[in-house]
Amino acid sequence: MNNFNANICFLEQNTNSLSLYINSYMQGHSILRYRIKDNDRYTFIPIESPMVTISNLDQENYYLFSTAKDLNSFNEDEYQIYFLFENINDTVDKILNNISFIKSYDILEDIRTFLYKELSIDPKQQISYLIYKYFIEIKDIQPNEIDTIYNILMAVQKYDNNKNIFWNKNISENFSIDYYGSGALNTNGLISKIVIKDYFGNFIKTIYTEGHYYIDLSINKAGYYYIYVYENNNLINKLTFVQFNDSIKAKIWKDKINNNEHISLLNEQYNITYFEDIILTEQEKQYFIEEMSKNPVYPLVIRPNINDIGNNNIMISIEDYDLLKTIGHTFYIGIKEQDTLFIDYLDNYVDINNKTIIFNCNKYFLNGEMLFFIEDYNGNIISELTRFSFDDDYNNYYNKVLRIKSNIYFKRLLSFIQNKNPIYKNFINSSIELILSNVTNHNYLWKSLIEFILLHGTPEINKNEIIELILEDFINNSIYDNSFYNEPIIYYRSTDTLVFPPSKKNNSGYTLIISTLKKSSNSIKTEYIQSYNGAIDYSIKPKGQYIFYAIDNDTYKFSGITYINNINGEQCIFNYNLRMESI
Repeated sequence: MNNFNANICFLEQNTNSLSLYINSYMQGHSILRYRIKDNDRYTFIPIESPMVTISNLDQENYYLFSTAKDLNSFNEDEYQIYFLFENINDTVDKILNNISFIKSYDILEDIRTFLYKELSIDPKQQISYLIYKYFIEIKDIQPNEIDTIYNILMAVQKYDNNKNIFWNKNISENFSIDYYGSGALNTNGLISKIVIKDYFGNFIKTIYTEGHYYIDLSINKAGYYYIYVYENNNLINKLTFVQFNDSIKAKIWKDKINNNEHISLLNEQYNITYFEDIILTEQEKQYFIEEMSKNPVYPLVIRPNINDIGNNNIMISIEDYDLLKTIGHTFYIGIKEQDTLFIDYLDNYVDINNKTIIFNCNKYFLNGEMLFFIEDYNGNIISELTRFSFDDDYNNYYNKVLRIKSNIYFKRLLSFIQNKNPIYKNFINSSIELILSNVTNHNYLWKSLIEFILLHGTPEINKNEIIELILEDFINNSIYDNSFYNEPIIYYRSTDTLVFPPSKKNNSGYTLIISTLKKSSNSIKTEYIQSYNGAIDYSIKPKGQYIFYAIDNDTYKFSGITYINNINGEQCIFNYNLRMESI
């Protein structure tokens, strides 16, 4: 551990002020100085006690702090924290708007109003304590209201502790808090003691912990507590912990048991035979199992791509943004920390309004291992998960995942072709490595395979026949509606126009997806057309190969699929699970 880093411990932030604990005060340091990053102008404050509050901060930025015994003793070491300049009501909204599975929206809005009022009187009050106070004072509470307050309180408590762990991350190795039972810390073994006090500062107990990796807090009495964490007698963090009464503790334990049983079941379900010749580390196997548990069976879109762009900012790229935009609903990037993957009381959400989104992790105090996914307005996860951390590179792991998913796909397809028309099996088998060398995701392997066949297929194979088999397998392994349209598709031969009828259901319509390889082109182009509950006309006059299928904008079920090849005057039309009439 860097001893300098333990000089200053962050305790709390309010709208325009910071509260710090100066460990170095006990070593005779009497001056604190700070500056905004990339600005050489310092502000100096005398240290008269370990507790220091810095007021009138009015700029969101990184701030650099250091202490010394006198003005001539400062060195270049500086402690960096990110000051989040945020109105207190905006903080309340940011937390409450991201809480999942609310059973009583009346209680949620009542808590919001209560917090606005209390914080307008004293903005320095702890939000999690105010919600705890609301909880213990409410009368005639109903079961759905208890569940809602529990979810809110757990989420806010998690937010508070994330904030302090994030701000003090340079002091010590990361540790985590276990909220189940009587509370515990999972540590690196360097924490020397824990001091527990109640909200009013009354001493409860000290636990000496040096060398312990799992520290049982043994907080059994219901109440609101502060956990002061020390390393080498330096305060390195201040956490909050809420202990509930016995009936709610039973609910928390049930959540933990269900979570553990879920993980055990997954370990049994996804055994090593899935991985075949792909060597995963034990950690990577656990990643894979966790992600498979949350991934949708039939993802609608490709998982988001995450890149670190510096200063705790990331760029989130949504490859299928055009499809989401055409469907027309509100979609979100959901963000979970690894330790809340199977807990649904708090996610962070960002509206998807562009193909790329810049996300500032500082604003949500996110720093450890995170999982990103795409979710719709009903809370349905529609993409696979992407794991990200500023400290680790998961590219090698996801390359292995691609190989695993590709193996699963090609095994299934080859088995299907073996039963339908085995003469094409050898061609596909011999093409797999060439196809995978140009593929970065497994969602559209079927499309990459078709593109390869159209561009590189030999005269010995019937391209139309093999493509028909690939498309039939694709639809058979999707969620499709065998009565998607209310009428047949009409093909007007005189004008080379297809008319796709309205959807059979009276809903928000469907999105027609057209993948086209035009004559003399070397790649498949995809476009999306919104039906708006009406019919869609589409011209196939340009020579090429066309693949048509539709997605219901509400259920995400697929229609059947249509393949047309009109190159060189050849007229090949393949329909699977659709009716078509020619006029």
